[in-house]
Amino acid sequence: MTSVKSRLTQFIIIFSFMSGCSSMKELEPVSYNDTEQMIQYLNLTEQQIQSISTINKRYDERLESSGIQSMRILKKLQHKKALQQERNRELKQLLSPQQLALFQQKNRREKAKKAARYM
Repeated sequence: MTSVKSRLTQFIIIFSFMSGCSSMKELEPVSYNDTEQMIQYLNLTEQQIQSISTINKRYDERLESSGIQSMRILKKLQHKKALQQERNRELKQLLSPQQLALFQQKNRREKAKKAARYM
């Protein structure tokens, strides 16, 4: 059984050849659950790093085990959004007000970039 990440990687490789991109970096999706990125821009404590890493791993596992590949597009989006909202609620409990503001600001910027690509 192929994992979601490996299928996504295959899709990105195929798409990169079709779109003429010069590097994989141009096509890599922004991962909101990337603990390393969060460490860099949120200045997390050791305890926060451990907790956030656990939350992100749990989110990834739930996303992979949910059978999302067999869902229709709208159902996939709804399911993924529900999981992201649940994950974000957990993260909000761990972050300070300043960290939360930075996290939300980065999410808004990434959503705007993603939306701009489709315009």
